[in-house]
Amino acid sequence: MREKSNHIGWGLLPFLLAVLCLHAGTGHAASIHVPADYPTIQGAIDAAGAGDIVLFGPGRFNETLTIAKSITLAGSGTSNCVLYALTNVPLVSITGPGTVVLSNFEIEGGQYMGPDWYSGFSPRGIVATNADLILDIIVMNQVNNYFVTAINCQLLATDVGFWTRDVLGGCDIGFQLKGCTGTIRNLRQDAGHLDHTININDPPASHSDITISSCSIRASGLSYGNCIRTYTDSVVLINGCYMYRNASDPVPAFPAFNHNGVSISGYSNQVTITDNVFTNLPWSIYCVGSLGGNRVLVQSNIMVSCRIGGIVWDSMSYEGIDLGGGRLGSKGGNVFGQFTALSNHYCADILTTNLNGPCSANIYALNNTWSNPNNRESLIIDKLDNPVLGRVVTDSLFIKSLRKDPSGRDVLTWNERGAGEKYTVNYSTNLQTGLWYKAPGFWPVANPSAQNDLSWTNPVPNGTAVFYRIRSYVP
Repeated sequence: MREKSNHIGWGLLPFLLAVLCLHAGTGHAASIHVPADYPTIQGAIDAAGAGDIVLFGPGRFNETLTIAKSITLAGSGTSNCVLYALTNVPLVSITGPGTVVLSNFEIEGGQYMGPDWYSGFSPRGIVATNADLILDIIVMNQVNNYFVTAINCQLLATDVGFWTRDVLGGCDIGFQLKGCTGTIRNLRQDAGHLDHTININDPPASHSDITISSCSIRASGLSYGNCIRTYTDSVVLINGCYMYRNASDPVPAFPAFNHNGVSISGYSNQVTITDNVFTNLPWSIYCVGSLGGNRVLVQSNIMVSCRIGGIVWDSMSYEGIDLGGGRLGSKGGNVFGQFTALSNHYCADILTTNLNGPCSANIYALNNTWSNPNNRESLIIDKLDNPVLGRVVTDSLFIKSLRKDPSGRDVLTWNERGAGEKYTVNYSTNLQTGLWYKAPGFWPVANPSAQNDLSWTNPVPNGTAVFYRIRSYVP
């Protein structure tokens, strides 16, 4: 009943078939048609060889599927082709090794009641273990615990949609990833009823390396509201995404940190957050790192109308986050937009807190645009507000003027970057040697009060060219 064919199927990206055929060890895939060849999708799966393609046309298929081979399931479109069941087992169970492609259909966790209405919720949608999982143009609805669970998988998910129908309930997690490598691209979740749309390495889990790009994710208005959350031992790149809430969604009471765009909620994570837009969220980014090992690089993001604040970190006694100019190499370029919430909800562009442990590290945040550029210290809660916290350094250190006084002595003026910061003046007479010397005087010097300029006068007039630099210690 199987027809040899090189036809890809509805909506399936051509390169996916090449991947599947290579995995199966053949360049020729058989096409099986449902219901023409077999009345059910599971029957076609059972009859298929490794690398075959199961094609099913418009209709509703009341089944749960079990897959333990390399195979492609390709429907006729997410608007007219639905796999559905109201069940306590996963709607699609996948066990590797093998490459499984799911393309161009809808997965419904409810019972069809008609017309085009599904009642009830199933706890799990897709569950894959030790497999290469490819999702291409897949819509999922009526699942209330985990839409997609992938454990020790390689994952490529493109154009996946969660909660595209009317939402009558909430869900815990969209993608639950543990020990996975892969990419999620063009994910759409605009319902706002998932606590964590992408959840990575909720322990116990082995190492994960995930790229998340060009996704639109609405944070939940439920008890938790993370668009993207990672826990432990992960490398995560978040690029070009739009993370938001509706302006009408309730604002949780400060200092709740459960609602945000990106949450780094554990340790040993290397997270790059770049070129994203965060809007109307209670918080854009939250990072807690009391056990160490987090390396969070934040650059070129827009955080506009955040309802409580922009970025908050807690329990980090090491320089684990870089917002510009720090040791991780961020270029900064983040924009903290004006806040629209009531003043009693507003907190800060940047908040450091030791609610769950010491937060004594100094963090660099150079080359950013602030909500109030004329008084940025009012937007930052750090050591200047609480001496047990670390400093947030927002200005580059630079020499503002170099002149000679009437006696011919050099007078150096530089900017003060925060109360208590300590400075040393060095000089060199020949830059080619690379040698710098401590200038005459008692060092370091500090200005313990406001952010006023500091100056130093060389006690000896100079007859030759002298080069100066300012070195600082941030307490």
